[in-house]
Parts: sequence; structure tokens; C-alpha cells
Amino acid sequence: MEWNQEFVRAPQALALLPKGSDGGIHWGLPGEPQAVKIAQFDTGFTRHPALGFDSSGESPFLMVDESRDCLQPRRPTAEDPMVEMKTMIPGHGTRTCTALAGDASDFKGIAPCLPVVPFRVSNHSLIFEDAGDAIAKGLDEVVRRVADGRLSPIVTISLGRPTGHRAMGQAVDRAYEAGVIIVCATGQYIDRVTYPAQHARTIAVAGVERYRGNRYKIYERYISYARVDVWAPAEPIRRGDVGTTGYETGDGTSYACPHVAAAAAMWWRLRGATILATYPKPWQRVEAFRRLLLEKPDPLSPDQDPALRFSQAEVRHLDRHSNRGRLLNCERLLQADLPDPSILEKRMDLAADDLA
Repeated sequence: MEWNQEFVRAPQALALLPKGSDGGIHWGLPGEPQAVKIAQFDTGFTRHPALGFDSSGESPFLMVDESRDCLQPRRPTAEDPMVEMKTMIPGHGTRTCTALAGDASDFKGIAPCLPVVPFRVSNHSLIFEDAGDAIAKGLDEVVRRVADGRLSPIVTISLGRPTGHRAMGQAVDRAYEAGVIIVCATGQYIDRVTYPAQHARTIAVAGVERYRGNRYKIYERYISYARVDVWAPAEPIRRGDVGTTGYETGDGTSYACPHVAAAAAMWWRLRGATILATYPKPWQRVEAFRRLLLEKPDPLSPDQDPALRFSQAEVRHLDRHSNRGRLLNCERLLQADLPDPSILEKRMDLAADDLA
């Protein structure tokens, strides 16, 4: 078992979910209120065996026929054209998706066989102007599909840019009002949280690094941690190797983000019908998920609480700067009671106005 999966207690959480006849997770049937099928916004997909592709070119859980290329809408699917750039390695969507949902005899992602619909919105992990427009189009499409039951209200975005983008921000606002949980990587290489994670209406995921055996430290330090909602494993993460049928290790908050998207998918699979019945206002389900991530947990046993493996200096840094941000624990998330609707507060900072 990979360290990152145990760190977030994914196996324990998966054990709480319904199983199919083959013993794997039963992610639900079309039309069921808590069936799970999430959207991935990235560079698209390649036909790696960890994504379920067999010799026929078909995958049972990567929804190729439902995918969309928002950069080049005339293309029939979101298959990654593998655009080469001097400083960017193509295939980012495949690497992050294998970490999220991969399933093969020699590899498992955080949520194996999780149904994923790929949206191609960029050629690399940076969001330039055309990618911002593509994300806006994609989010509006997600809202439509959620409304007619073709998607669960969950999007994972392992991409970032240093400043806001008006069309993308407006689309984030529309998705938030529609109750879509947008999970975003906070980024690295610069000293601040990147967009769209910087928007208050998204779920911002920062990273944790494993080093020296079972010791951990904060992966990236920012000027401000006010927009960090949750911390998840970022380095080293085993994932599919693009261009081969094998695997390698990667790093970055691009890999922290899928851990939280997987947690949201598990939460929806277990509690989706109750979530829909409990929260009459769609945005409340976003804030219910956020609140459960932010809640200060009761004391846990050493094997349940990875914070005990941080140095005291790192723990003090987390407590002092993370604005209540907590380490992801999928098992605790699934076992927690849903927050009462009356205590949830709507985020009033419009993403459309946040262009700093």
C-alpha cells in the first residue's frame, strides 16, 4: 500500500462504501442520487492501463464518450494531444488521474475505478488565458450535467495561475451557487496560493511531503495560509508514467488535490441522498464539505493521526498559519455527522471580483 493512501486513511474509508460482486467499490448506477461520477479538468487523458484501458481501447471507469475538449471543441473526445513545450512535460491529466482513480494489477489510485469524466482545458499545469476561458466553459457544462443527473457535483482541478481570470471566476460563482464542490491545487513555486484555489468558493488543497521514513513536513510555504482549507500528500506520489505502461513518482499539489476530490467522491457515495435532503440551498453542500474538512478533530490514536509524525515546529506552523486547515482524514470525514444547515455560512466573496 502506498504511504499517501494510508496517510489519508483511504483504505479505511473505502471499506465503508458499498461493494460490487467483484469485491470492488460499487460507485452507483445511473439515476441513483448518490451514484458518483466526477469531472476532472486537466490536459485530457491518454490510454494508460492504470486508467482501465484494455487491448480494445475501452475503459470501464474513464468516461471517454462523455469527455469534452473545451480548448478545441470540434475534437470528439478529451484525449490529450500531448503538446510539447520547453518547460512543461505533456500528459499531466493522465498522471493526476491515475493517482486519483487508477486500477491495475500492479497499481491502485486513491479511489480505484472511480468514474471520471475528463475535460481538456489546458495543455499543461499552468492556466493561461485560453485555459481560463476553457475552464469557464467546462464549469458551465458541469453545472448543466449536474442539474440533469449526468454528473455528481464534484470537480477536481490540479492546475493554477498566479492571478485571477474574470470568466473563470464568474463560472466558479455559478458553480458554487449550483452546489458544485470545486477542489483545487494551491500550487507551488510561487509564495502564494494560486487561482482558482485562491477563490473563497473553492476547496483549496495544500501539500504534505514525506521524508526520512515516516516523518512529514509542509510541502510548500506561502506568505498567507488563509485560503488553505486542507492538507494532503503531495510528494512523493506514485502514478502512471505517460508514454509507457509503467509507473514513476511525481510531486506537487497537483497530487494533493486528487486526494481531496477522492474524499468528496467517497462522501457523496456514502451520504449523497442524505446530503441532498439535508441542504435545501445547493451552496450548503459545498460549505458542509468544507466545514467537515476544517473541523478540529477529537484526539486520535497515533495510528490514526499523521500529525503526530510531524516535528513540533511543523505542528506549530500548521496551527499558527493554516487558518484551521487540517490534514485530510477520509475515514473521519465519512464517519462525521453532517453539519446542521443553520450553522453554515455562505461565502460572499465573489470569485468574479477576485482578480489580484
